[in-house]
This record gives sequence, C-alpha cells and structure tokens, in this order.
Amino acid sequence: MTTFVRDVTATQRRAAVKYLAGLRPSHASVAKVTTALGFQASVLLDHTGRLIQVVPPRPDLIGEDLTKTYDHLRRASEGQVTLSGVVPSAAEGISVTGFAVPFDTQSGRRVFSGALTVDATPLGEYLADLTPISNADVYLVDTAFNTVSSDGQTETHPSLLHDRDPALESATTCGRRGRYESGGRWEWFVSVPVHGTPWHLIVAAPESSILAPLSGAATWIPWLVFVALVSAAIGVAILLLRLATARAAQLRETERLSLTDSLTGLLNRRGFDFLGEQMLRSASRAGQRVDVLFLDLDGLKEINDRFGHDAGDQVLSAFGAILGGTFRGSDIVARLGGDEFGVLTLAMGADPSPIRARLDEQVRSHNAGSEVGLKLAFSLGASWFDPAQPRSLTDLLEDADEEMYRDKRDHKPTIAHSGIGS
Repeated sequence: MTTFVRDVTATQRRAAVKYLAGLRPSHASVAKVTTALGFQASVLLDHTGRLIQVVPPRPDLIGEDLTKTYDHLRRASEGQVTLSGVVPSAAEGISVTGFAVPFDTQSGRRVFSGALTVDATPLGEYLADLTPISNADVYLVDTAFNTVSSDGQTETHPSLLHDRDPALESATTCGRRGRYESGGRWEWFVSVPVHGTPWHLIVAAPESSILAPLSGAATWIPWLVFVALVSAAIGVAILLLRLATARAAQLRETERLSLTDSLTGLLNRRGFDFLGEQMLRSASRAGQRVDVLFLDLDGLKEINDRFGHDAGDQVLSAFGAILGGTFRGSDIVARLGGDEFGVLTLAMGADPSPIRARLDEQVRSHNAGSEVGLKLAFSLGASWFDPAQPRSLTDLLEDADEEMYRDKRDHKPTIAHSGIGS
C-alpha cells in the first residue's frame, strides 16, 4: 500500500505541476487530470485554501475554504503530501479517501486532492476475501476510528467503530492484540497498521469460535492459533497488495499507452474521443464554447514516396511537437491517424485566426532549419461546440474536416503552405 500511495501521489504532483499551475485552471483541465489519474472526484485549492475547481462540478462550493472542513487539505496546504482517513467527498458526499498534494505556482502554493473509494485501491483487492477464521469481523479504520471498510464492504457513508462495537474500540486503544468482553461474550482481536496509510486493520472473533475445535486445551493455545491465523492472513494480504500494486501500475501504464500515439506522444484517436466527450459534457454544464480544429499535414505521401517512411515519421513527429507546444495543457491535442490531427480548445474566440497565426509562425521557424523537401505544410478547418445547441463530437469533427478540405482547395494565405521541395 505504501508503494501504491507513493506512486499515486508522485504521478499526481507531476500532473498538477504540468496542467494545473496556470493562472486560471479551467474545469476541463482539472477534469482531464482527474480522469487520467483514475480518481472518482477531485478538488483544486488556491494558496489561501479556497476552492478553485471541483470535479464533479459544484458551483456552490467555489470560493469556500475547505481547509477548515478537511484536515488532510489543511495539512497539504502547509506543504505535506497527505492521505486522509475516510471523509465525505466534497463533490458527491460518498465516503472516500483523499490523496492531497501541494505544488508551487507563480500565484502561490496550490493543493490538488483526488478521491478514491477504498475498493478502488489495491487494499480493496483482498479486503472482501480476508476472513481468516469463521465468524471473524474484519474492520478497516482510520485514526479517528471511522470505519473505512467492514467485512470487505466499503462504507457508503462514514460510521464510527464505536457505534458498531464500542468494546472493541476501547480494547484496540489499549493494545494491538488481546481479549475483551462484548455483549456478554469474550472475543479475541488483533490490530495492525496498514503501512503507508493512516489506517488500521482490525480482526476480531468470538472466543467460542476458536475454542470449539480445541476443547480442553490450555487457554493460551487458541490465542496462539488465532494470532497465527490472522498473521498468516495478513502475510497473504501483504503479498496480494504487492501483486495488486504491480498490477495497478501495469494497468495504468497500459491505459496511458492505449490513449497515446507512440510516434508523436500526443493522444491517439481513442484518447481524443474519450477525453473529448468529457470536455463537451463539462462545457455543456458550464455553458462554455469549445472550438474543434481538424488539421491535415500536406504532402506526407510525397515525402514518404521520395524520402522513405522514416522521413515521413520525422515530419509527423515535428508537427506533433509544434501542436503540443502551441496549445495549452488543458487543451486536447491528438493525432487522429495518418496525417490527420485534431484539437479541442476552450474559449479560443469566434475567430480561429490567432491560432492559425501562431501555428504559421511555428511552422515557418521549423522550416527555416529543415532540409529541402522535408518542410512542413498544413491545412486547417474549424467548427465549434455551442452549449445552447449541443452536438456530438463526431458531427463537430466532420464539419471541421469539411472546412479543412475547403482550406486545402483554396490555399488560404493564413496557412503556411510550404510546398514539397521548396
């Protein structure tokens, strides 16, 4: 679990620094990072602890100081990477665990916190099956004895161990193992910390369940058996955690690769469709316009035929780098396939000319140092998403594609058409 937490928070901080450090991070950029990291909800706080963005959207919470409500956010605002106990999600109210990381920006320290239910972590991989002996109760609790999980089932809403078994809570505060009386019967318990988290795993079982198969044995024998069984279960759990952590890392890497174009490092068509639909849904709720650009790299076939596919790949990579450097981290930039690229960007304005001009400038700069015959040229078409009259991403892309072909035919002077061999 320690490895899992360290892996999540390290990746989380890198993503926050790259995509959420701008002057005014958009809801779409926060939603994009939240989805990419696999979180179910998230919050972004400014240097005063006030909420900048929240996913899913809760406009009524914007501007609130959440550090007064959530201790893990307060500690993160003081510079600590923090994993919370079980807390109600600010966005949805369900019980979650928050992974909060501080990061520095030009406008001061910010905090990005992503939320997961326990069953979305490697710990959930084995809690449901952790029943070391018959009739045992298994609890996962935080430092305040909020019940994170009970008998392998993630809690929908926070509840206290005291409400479930006050005698067990009292016993665990006095030691990590022992015997206690509850409801007129004796029970045995073992409490162990889950390393890398603020949680403890507590296993309790009636003495009768342990004594039944060992009738007549000394009283210390069932205790040893119980501890041995629980220790064995925890040992297996640690092994499962390691396997689950490795598997989770592998799945995250597989998911990242499945959304990324290996040649350019941009999103591929699958990533464009997946994140694009999310951006349009967020824009529809927020009443924001989204501009859709369709770009075609001119002359790629001639380059492949004349210089070979390695040269064609070089041109594609160069154009991908230009697109990646021209647009914001919150924008969605993808290679759709072959020589076609797509971009979704918020609040570009009614006229795409400024974007055309920036791309022209970058292309001319690249071409000035390129070999003859390997100069870049592109055609561009644009459409836009109107939240008042929402349309599908497929329809918007088709409209932009038609505009791109019209631009290719007209050879508008605002586009940097550098002919092959020029």
